[in-house]
Amino acid sequence: MKYFPQKTSGKPYCQKSGRMSENWKGGLGTVVTNNESGLRHPKTIQKFIRDKGGLHPTQKPVALMEYLIKTYTNKGDLILDNCMGSGTTGVACVSTNRNFIGMELDENYFNIAKERIEKAKGMNNIERNKNI
Repeated sequence: MKYFPQKTSGKPYCQKSGRMSENWKGGLGTVVTNNESGLRHPKTIQKFIRDKGGLHPTQKPVALMEYLIKTYTNKGDLILDNCMGSGTTGVACVSTNRNFIGMELDENYFNIAKERIEKAKGMNNIERNKNI
């Protein structure tokens, strides 16, 4: 499985351990952890604000889906959501430059998802055109 941790910023640090460890020459030395960038690995529990105007009973925040997509896929990868509900995963795929296939049994939710994804594509094209 691919894993690309979405690191968060923090203060750079240099931490020395009180315990001794054997180094490659066989001698004992102090363990030093040096983090010059200050970047931190993700915490066990991630917190995301709910999106306003929930369109589905189990709708997830777009930011959560973007986080998961960026953590486990590369740009251009294909994402399948076989129960897409209101299309949050599809919206996140548009903003993270991933390809998307979505399936939904409920025609009402399918139409909501289609509209949201098309709107995200339009907004993404507008943002790209600003950079030209």
